[in-house]
Amino acid sequence: MLTSEVFDLKPTSVSRSRKDPKLAKFFLGGLGDLVSHCLFTRTVRSRSRPERLSLDSRSSWSVARFEPEPNPPAPQHPQPPEVLPFGPTSWNGTRRRLLSLAAAPGLLSCGRARRPSRSLRVAVSPRVTMASTYLAKERGFFDAEGLDVSFVEVPGSREAVPLLAGGQVDVAMFSFTPALANAISRGSRIRIVAAREEIRPGCSELGALYYRRQRFPNGLRPQDLKRVRVALASDSSTNEFFLYTLLRSAGVSYSDVRVSTMKIEEAVAAASAGYVDMFFGSGRPNFMDRGLPADLVRSDILDRALGEFQYSYVVYSATLLDGGMEPGASFLRAYLRGARAFVAGDSPRFLDDLARRLHLKAELVRAACRQNVSLTGEVRTADLDRWLAWAADKRYLTHPITSAQLVDLRFHPAAPGKG
Repeated sequence: MLTSEVFDLKPTSVSRSRKDPKLAKFFLGGLGDLVSHCLFTRTVRSRSRPERLSLDSRSSWSVARFEPEPNPPAPQHPQPPEVLPFGPTSWNGTRRRLLSLAAAPGLLSCGRARRPSRSLRVAVSPRVTMASTYLAKERGFFDAEGLDVSFVEVPGSREAVPLLAGGQVDVAMFSFTPALANAISRGSRIRIVAAREEIRPGCSELGALYYRRQRFPNGLRPQDLKRVRVALASDSSTNEFFLYTLLRSAGVSYSDVRVSTMKIEEAVAAASAGYVDMFFGSGRPNFMDRGLPADLVRSDILDRALGEFQYSYVVYSATLLDGGMEPGASFLRAYLRGARAFVAGDSPRFLDDLARRLHLKAELVRAACRQNVSLTGEVRTADLDRWLAWAADKRYLTHPITSAQLVDLRFHPAAPGKG
């Protein structure tokens, strides 16, 4: 703590200050500059746009880096207030104020207990499910852990895996994909370190199944699944796993249904026009500005078939797996803090920005159920085993692999030795 000795406020110097107003003005003016600098630097922060991954016609990888927004002009520090000449009655009060300022330990450090010392690049996708990560960034949780986090936007999980394996990003947030298991089996240093989200009845973005009321007037039942026309967002996606699980639970073969691959907007239009009977609604199509056609209804048949099932994870690259425990543990602490704040009702600006970008109703996005977000990050390996069984049955795996080979739980707050 700073004391009067640091400032040399001894009786001789006090007497000198009384006799020399210019000296006192110089001394307090310098402290005023420091106070002004700290107050401004705590509030001025630069923002940059996330980078996005783009694919060319040959599906090769290229990272399109946007130019950051121009840096705002440096704040003009106000001049310290004019110091009135010291007199016999004014010095004692001024001296007391000076000592109270000097005694504030956080003032001279500008209120920063810990400066960001490690830069991390995190792959994210334009989905509502990224809200916890953005909230941790916006609320300064990463900064508090000494981490300078920037985002790299990618379309989905299959695009994130090559970036992780190549060390272009340090962390990725995505749903399970066979590409993850194949990369690990080939020796890539990437691992699941925590769970992010799970399917819960009526409270999940992925796995939401919509059907045409005209095609199934009595509701969608397992015995109705034969010869249905289904739209999937992409091949080898989580939606394909969901369809696989749903058909198996109903005793229906994959060859008994007609599957088409199309974007979610195309699936909505095709179902409305009667070209498909049902589709999986990744991306929350029910929140679209124009809404869903009245004939399209959401079903909970998949929720009943899967139960509470983890589908999304936090994945680290070699830079964190092999770079010492503290950076990886710090990131996970900050992320989980953001997840808890999000589930408790705090909303990042990201949600409003995403709603405008995807033409969703912002009020519905903010009010959506959040109970499917994991508060602890604990990974259920039984759910990973189900993922792997599906991928092996579809022959998507290049080599046999177990769920234990996919995870590294050393960084989890509940891991042995973490306290």
